[in-house]
Amino acid sequence: MAIDAKIRSIIEAEGHIKLDKFIQEAMSINADSYYIKTQEIGSNGDFITSPELSQLFGEILALWIIEQWQELGSPKVFCLCELGPGKGTLMGDILRTLDKVSHTMTKEMNIFLFDIKLNKILNYISN
Repeated sequence: MAIDAKIRSIIEAEGHIKLDKFIQEAMSINADSYYIKTQEIGSNGDFITSPELSQLFGEILALWIIEQWQELGSPKVFCLCELGPGKGTLMGDILRTLDKVSHTMTKEMNIFLFDIKLNKILNYISN
């Protein structure tokens, strides 16, 4: 069933659709889903994201992540999660910056990437 028809049927049956359910349906693993049909994100695709324009976006986020980590008391175990990592450009920029600035933080950091296309969570544990 096409996504728009499925959403309409949910609204007809329930009288409404909650935002999280709408997003789940819109992003679901379905041949009609935008992120399944769209093969390329970037200057040759439908849109481009900040990490694809400049590594500065990821570097600034990395500095913010370090500040938040320090405010938490610099915990030995730390999880960094990204939803919809795409090509991994943002996480790559963040990790490169974190490694340059704070080796202590990256030693025990757990990294989780969730991508709807893969329909699974990728877990990288750096030691």
